[in-house]
Amino acid sequence: RLYNFSIEFSDKFENSWKEVSVAFLNSNLDYRVKETVDTLICYEIKDVDKILNNSKFEKKEFSYGGGIYKSKSTPLEELIKYIEDFTSIPVVDSSNLKGNFDIDLNWQLEDPKTINTELKKYGLLLEKSKVKLPVTIIEVYKK
Repeated sequence: RLYNFSIEFSDKFENSWKEVSVAFLNSNLDYRVKETVDTLICYEIKDVDKILNNSKFEKKEFSYGGGIYKSKSTPLEELIKYIEDFTSIPVVDSSNLKGNFDIDLNWQLEDPKTINTELKKYGLLLEKSKVKLPVTIIEVYKK
């Protein structure tokens, strides 16, 4: 059987909603719920050449499809979300870049290394990180 839950809490449970949820599920279902914390490796996007300048455009424009990404006056977080669609792990912004940027990428999906060739035009680099992100794991198993 498959369960899908939507859990809503008042503000007074803001910091304890996970613990309250686990206790509720454990006492009301024929399943056990366990919460653990682990770490997850990630990619980092870095500004290695310091050549990316803020956009001169006022209007934000953004489009993508496959290995093509085009943006005008768009924050770097949009690029990061796009890249995460093609990775199996999160991408962390280690660039320290603030503002909006114009970035056009045209890379080959069949060869993921080509994304760094495109990013290099903007002084950016995508690489696996030594940083590990904390992640919460909720396990549900039959009693």
